Amino acid sequence: MDYLSLAEEYLKHELTLRRREYGRGLNRLAQGEMLVLAYISLCGGEACPGEISSKTGLSSARTAAMLGGMEHKGWVCRERSPSDGRRIEVTITEPGRRICERLREELTEKTVQMLFSLGEDDALSYVRITKKLAENRINNNAQNERG
Repeated sequence: MDYLSLAEEYLKHELTLRRREYGRGLNRLAQGEMLVLAYISLCGGEACPGEISSKTGLSSARTAAMLGGMEHKGWVCRERSPSDGRRIEVTITEPGRRICERLREELTEKTVQMLFSLGEDDALSYVRITKKLAENRINNNAQNERG
């Protein structure tokens, strides 16, 4: 049983289900920052503030304040788009990548332990059910956006 691969698959679906709990165990400010770092990382290292706000469920004001703090810490860089000067692009920096990777490793390790404690059959069932719940949420959100 490859619990590491199973844990990584689980975390992908768990993030969809519990966006705001991605940084659970961290203080409230850090939770939001970790969520934003994780989202930017999942987008290939670059995203715009409006997209970050809508996809993470954070208000645009909270997102802007958070990005300012994260830029001050050196975790992200905000620059105007070369193709559209009105648009701001947020890029994760190398220190931001390292923090995000460390968090992913910690979460993966804890998830491996959790899945291992369930045993093979229950671990597979749990991840299958989590995936189904995540897919249902995505489908429901898409239907709600269409009207």
